[in-house]
Amino acid sequence: MTFKKCSIRGHFFGDLTNDTSYQTAPVEFENPTENFVWYDRSLINSIERNDDKNVEQFFTLLALCHTVMTEERNGKIIYQAQSPDENALVSAARSFGYEFLVKRQTSSHTFNSTFI
Repeated sequence: MTFKKCSIRGHFFGDLTNDTSYQTAPVEFENPTENFVWYDRSLINSIERNDDKNVEQFFTLLALCHTVMTEERNGKIIYQAQSPDENALVSAARSFGYEFLVKRQTSSHTFNSTFI
């Protein structure tokens, strides 16, 4: 399962590979998630400009609203998810700079955002 496209308040981002008239190289992430490929640079630009609160809220929610647990192995955070869908969403959020770090028994969770 992989994160391929999304709609944020009616603006579509993602899967440009189906459009044969539009060829582009995949985005290179600082901390890439294994097997995750993203082609639409417009979403990255929006995150970097930090000018769209809807995009920020979208990824904050992806990073925090789930049942994924974390495990640290060799200094790297590994996600343990009940479903491949949840893993794909939380992993994509991490690739875009919204990294889920730890779930606590209380109602608070910890995450790190590169762009906030």
